[in-house]
Amino acid sequence: MSIKKKILYCYYGQSVFGIRDIELLSEAYDVSACHYNLHSNRIIKALNFIRYNLCVIFRIFFVKAVIINFGAWHTIVPVFMAKLLGKKSLVIVNGFDAMSIPALEYGIFYQDNLLQKLIRWAYRNATYICPVSQSLVYSENKYADPEKKGYKTGLLYFMPELSDKITIVSRPVNWEFWQLDTNKKRSGILAFAYIYQHQNFKRKGFDLVLACARELPEYPFTFAGFSPEMITYYQKEMPDNVTLLSFQNKEETRKLYQDHQVYMFPSIAEGLGHSLLEAMLCGCTPIGSRVGEIPSIIDDDQFILDEMDTKQMSEIIAQAMELKPASYIWRHKALKYLDNQPMLDLFENLIGR
Repeated sequence: MSIKKKILYCYYGQSVFGIRDIELLSEAYDVSACHYNLHSNRIIKALNFIRYNLCVIFRIFFVKAVIINFGAWHTIVPVFMAKLLGKKSLVIVNGFDAMSIPALEYGIFYQDNLLQKLIRWAYRNATYICPVSQSLVYSENKYADPEKKGYKTGLLYFMPELSDKITIVSRPVNWEFWQLDTNKKRSGILAFAYIYQHQNFKRKGFDLVLACARELPEYPFTFAGFSPEMITYYQKEMPDNVTLLSFQNKEETRKLYQDHQVYMFPSIAEGLGHSLLEAMLCGCTPIGSRVGEIPSIIDDDQFILDEMDTKQMSEIIAQAMELKPASYIWRHKALKYLDNQPMLDLFENLIGR
């Protein structure tokens, strides 16, 4: 039995993807993890950041390579140390870290500040840059632009010199877990996302879905994934036909997908949209914006929103609730989209065994 090579995995915040990546990588590697735990208190947050970087500095000496999930403040020290020690470093790019969306004041490339300068340095000096979708390499977002000229986005728009080190790494979706339940009677509309700040509420399109809920009082809506602070703030704004839920574990999330007929995903900016794929695997009829990979995943223009328009979205919702297309059709489309090349194989090809 061969001994697994040791790698360092770095991530921050309440990252579901970080936990899933560690589980996947552990199949082939001995994974040592450094986690930057965010906190609302600035002093504790600063102490956590120092603790995180000390963890990186100490552990990186004993690993073959380092993988960093997301390009942000926590990316700099791992890339610097890997370069200093001659080790491979791989940065997984998820969305914010490849964008500039002026209408939202969103994206690592939106402001010419210290963080952007450091991230540019980190991207140039990392061994590999791995966006999770083609839209994060180079794309255009007209949906988010009020003038409809289209925001150019993606790594190669901002840093064309990265072309030789970019490899798309699509995260796997557990299609065996996200299953149909044909015994359940579906009803209502679901919007689900990790909402921990007001910008996320707007970026994920919840303001538009809320406006539609007011226009369609005959349909029940469920908003899920809100932090306790966001529930307290938004609860007073919710009409009677909207149920507001906090964070959900995997089993609770699957039940929500299986119980609801329509899944809303009208994001203004998006890297890939794993929850969209999960919902479709569970048989939800998807409604999404013409942003990034969303149209390719849904693969049906009648359920794609071209503009941030309450009337157009309300009409699409009513149509979706009336048509009731077979759940297995959406599962088939999700399976068709999913990449056949496993993420773990790609990592092994890039950093070795």
